Amino acid sequence: MCLYIFRRFKQIYKNKMCRWWVCSLLFLFPLVLGDAPSVFDPAGVVPLEKCEKCGNKNYYFSYKFKANYFHADQICRDMNMTLVTIPSKEVNDFLYTTVLSANGEINFWTSGTNLVDKVSWMWMSNAQPITYSNWNVGQPTASAYRCLLGQMIRGKDFLWMNVDCNGLYNFVCESIEPAASSKTGGSENWAKLFADPSVSPNFPLFNYNKKSYYVNTQAMSFLDANRFCRMINMELVSIESDAENTWVYRWLRNINLGTTYWSGGTNLINGFDWIWFSSGRKVVFTKWMKGQPATINQRCIQLIVNKGLGMEWVSLGCEVLLPFVCQSPTDKITRRPATVGPNGNSGSCEVKEVKEVKEVISPVVNTYHTYKVLTTPVHYKQAVAACEAAGMSLVSIQSKEKSDSVTSKLQKISQTGAFWTSGHKIDNKWFWLKGEPITFTNWNDGEPNNKRGNENCLTVFKSGTGSLWNDDPCDFKFIPVCEIAVTVQNEESREKIIASQNECCKAPVVNVFVDRDQDNYVE
Repeated sequence: MCLYIFRRFKQIYKNKMCRWWVCSLLFLFPLVLGDAPSVFDPAGVVPLEKCEKCGNKNYYFSYKFKANYFHADQICRDMNMTLVTIPSKEVNDFLYTTVLSANGEINFWTSGTNLVDKVSWMWMSNAQPITYSNWNVGQPTASAYRCLLGQMIRGKDFLWMNVDCNGLYNFVCESIEPAASSKTGGSENWAKLFADPSVSPNFPLFNYNKKSYYVNTQAMSFLDANRFCRMINMELVSIESDAENTWVYRWLRNINLGTTYWSGGTNLINGFDWIWFSSGRKVVFTKWMKGQPATINQRCIQLIVNKGLGMEWVSLGCEVLLPFVCQSPTDKITRRPATVGPNGNSGSCEVKEVKEVKEVISPVVNTYHTYKVLTTPVHYKQAVAACEAAGMSLVSIQSKEKSDSVTSKLQKISQTGAFWTSGHKIDNKWFWLKGEPITFTNWNDGEPNNKRGNENCLTVFKSGTGSLWNDDPCDFKFIPVCEIAVTVQNEESREKIIASQNECCKAPVVNVFVDRDQDNYVE
């Protein structure tokens, strides 16, 4: 259950079967939600079974619940904690022995990343460069994997590796240091980091009318981009005048890092009013492209840099992965720091024996996919764009379970021939749309064979009662298969989703009641 009290407007929102992206609003609106109790405060709600103490900090270990890097950060911060930093061998050894004593062989997110400039590894929780390190052999790799995972190797060590930030892993949270002024690690820390000569040349920064702007070319969903901006004490950009739109356009045009970016504009809250997500203010000035905003499923504002024509706005599905622009915060948000527990400070890292790990706060959630087969044959790149325009993604088939689901969908339709998936080949290696290597395969006999010499894209076709894969030229025209991930909390919700697959891509439905008399609420 998720319960939201929207203090600013004095409205109560109640949603029994709340989806993860809805729950994310809890983390993304600290301005209106106010203070949250620490898990170590008397008013806190989390027992200490999974919390350990090292030095002057408490640590929470998520042994069962998994999340991507950004959602893990959200969960920690909502408990008035942060993703763990590992500043010394002592802390690294403490993490290893604690997990070992719990009979765990689990990998954990830390707050380490090089997402800010794609060069410098730092702890996002406190805006400090990583000095002590314990990388595994061959790590970090020179790849697009930009988040630091602690790898538990029984009998050896707690080693580090860089992985895809969108991967689902367990995580460790730590209590916030009393000196920290906010959950972002303190604006002073980030200001100092941005001014560091060894780092700041890599930061694409711009200043206009008392605002600072920062661009990140790492493609993320709207919600993850918003979370990242907050992690560096900024927020997704709000464009509030024609002059500001022009200045930001010129800056993006001149740095030439891309042509499409997320802004902070969305109508996710009620489905029709466009607001700036970070502040809750209504969008007054607009620069919509002709024919925009588009369909009901496209709820977030994308900035399009048209060289020579200016910067126009387009509505887009919030799950699409795009670079993004952050700006300095328009409102100062402060929260009280966490205490470090009832036992005071300790100079050593004592490890308590953990006989049984009990899950106490992790919701029982599962992610399922719904699918939609479009009707118009298009090229591969057009297929990617067509699914994005529908607020979905071109399908990726990472497992037999997903393959069976796609097969079931295809067998129910009359169209024949090949259908586009997101699979594509780079340097003779196959990847899905987000850069994920293809491991599960369902190739037809003798495929992939690159018969025409340019068969670099992956199609699926019906074969009897099943389906098989083939490699085809990317400029051939086939019908796209789109997908969207939906998170549910129980099997009943899953069955409802499966039953409605033929009606997917409708507007998200949230059980919301607004009591204008402010005396009660209903379910």
